[in-house]
Amino acid sequence: STPRRFPWGQLWNNALCNHGRPFTPRQDETDGFRYVAPVDAYQASRSPHGLFNTVGNVWEWVSDWYDPETYTPERRSDPQGPPSGSFRVIRGGSWASPAYLTRTTSRWMRPEDTHSIDLGFRCAWDD
Repeated sequence: STPRRFPWGQLWNNALCNHGRPFTPRQDETDGFRYVAPVDAYQASRSPHGLFNTVGNVWEWVSDWYDPETYTPERRSDPQGPPSGSFRVIRGGSWASPAYLTRTTSRWMRPEDTHSIDLGFRCAWDD
């Protein structure tokens, strides 16, 4: 398959993910969601693999521990994080993130015990 910058394609589209709102309790005038949106709210942004909300909505915890050296040129194909660490990896940006962070390749870190209203996880089902 062709590499994509965003789940829906190469070009940014402001209307295809839940992003860019500050941490204020107000109703958003563009999509009607105060914080997170229902998982299927952005039908047109579904990835070719059928995944919804892989960018924006909530930062997603992943299983890797954070290491700034994980993505080196010699470790490009599915690099694994270290076996332990102080921080876990989060990906994809959230409803409070600017557009440039709403990519599946956006990778950041948080302490494992972090709680935040823009942080969550993905439930996967293999049938």
